[in-house]
Amino acid sequence: MNTAELWPMFFLKLILIIVGLLVVMWWLNKKIRRKLNVEKLPPNQHLNKQHEQLDWTIRIITIMVIVFGFLFNKTREYGDTIWWLQPWIPLAVGALIGATAKAYMEWKYAENPRQYVATISELCLAVVSVIGIIAVGYFDLI
Repeated sequence: MNTAELWPMFFLKLILIIVGLLVVMWWLNKKIRRKLNVEKLPPNQHLNKQHEQLDWTIRIITIMVIVFGFLFNKTREYGDTIWWLQPWIPLAVGALIGATAKAYMEWKYAENPRQYVATISELCLAVVSVIGIIAVGYFDLI
């Protein structure tokens, strides 16, 4: 079998894994938030001005690191790139720091004191899911 015949199956498996993972995460999030009796905030709703400034600072620094890493790795030989400057690493670290900052701000300033518990559980669920997919070898996708 040549590789051209394998690509459609690869993408089908990848899409099924991503959709399945998103559905499970959505369902567990819904259960956790219902149990804690908290509402989910929209992604760009900030608790106060300090939270908004912190969030945008994290986003801008993440974008700058991604651009710097891309440009720096472009100057190196193929195969000699620095792995932690690949775009997905700073993106994942930035998302992790942003979610942690959101949980901290919810802990300090949210009206519902259990809001941060739901955010931390959402973050832990996402981290465990990503580590699980990597640990099992992407479900034989590679």
